[in-house]
Amino acid sequence: MLSACAPSQVMDFDADRNTARNQAILWLLWDTGIRLRELCGLRLSDFDRLQGTIIVFGKGRKERRVALGRNALRALLYYMDRWRQDAPELEESGNADEDHIFLAETGHALTTQGIQMLFKRLRRRYLDLALARKSLLVILDVQMGRRCRSLLRSVMGRSEASCIHVPQRGESWLSYSISSTLRESMVS
Repeated sequence: MLSACAPSQVMDFDADRNTARNQAILWLLWDTGIRLRELCGLRLSDFDRLQGTIIVFGKGRKERRVALGRNALRALLYYMDRWRQDAPELEESGNADEDHIFLAETGHALTTQGIQMLFKRLRRRYLDLALARKSLLVILDVQMGRRCRSLLRSVMGRSEASCIHVPQRGESWLSYSISSTLRESMVS
């Protein structure tokens, strides 16, 4: 899924910035298990670099300290130190006092809806990457959700639908086989 964060063809400063941000978001969610709302609420003052912890305000504004894993800490530091908008950029966008960790391209705090849209794009990109690698077997976890199943139906609808096993409600995972010739027919 992390490879899906990188854009397919466009490589520029904004694409690199978004890639670093998206990877930090995924590592943080994976390593800590925090909620989207908690992630969106993270501020610069909530991050303790020396201890490698974040302060999260959960349901009912309950505060808890969460330790970051090595990968999440590395990805977060990389994003914050190298790619997060700095004061002059934020001032230029009219948002000079923004102190949320994760920012949208506009310089404003990333919202839960923004992250959900990001996940939708990442799921689609992940599926495209798997198909482009001509994978013979791709296993997608149900955690990718109902939208992933509908995406599979729409993407694969351009070819033979009989090649796909789309899970029904209650099934825990799905797998489907895609031959390289099927993939080539989908590209053309």
